Amino acid sequence: IPAGIIIPGIFGALDPVLAKHFVACLGEVDPSTVGTIIAIPAVPSTLLALVVPKLMDKYTADRVMTIGVILLAACSICLGLSDPDSQQSLGWALPLPRGSSAQWVVQVAISIALGTSS
Repeated sequence: IPAGIIIPGIFGALDPVLAKHFVACLGEVDPSTVGTIIAIPAVPSTLLALVVPKLMDKYTADRVMTIGVILLAACSICLGLSDPDSQQSLGWALPLPRGSSAQWVVQVAISIALGTSS
């Protein structure tokens, strides 16, 4: 049950800063593109809502929620390290140039994984 409170709280904390993060990582992108990327996690989250009850019956709710929280933590770390400015603030960053194709792939993949974790 605590994970059911933690995950939405983390999304609530991430949403205000995601637009700035995506602009820092992807370069000058228009607001509609940023909004679309921010909306990506809703798709896997909605689709998995159909399957998760069966997974909870099979593997127990604690295991399923634990996997979700671990995935959320891993995605949050990757999200922070994918920012080109994290080299200065964290001392380490993923070697992805700003606005590169690889940066786009990473940002969309992290968004999908964030939706999966919820």
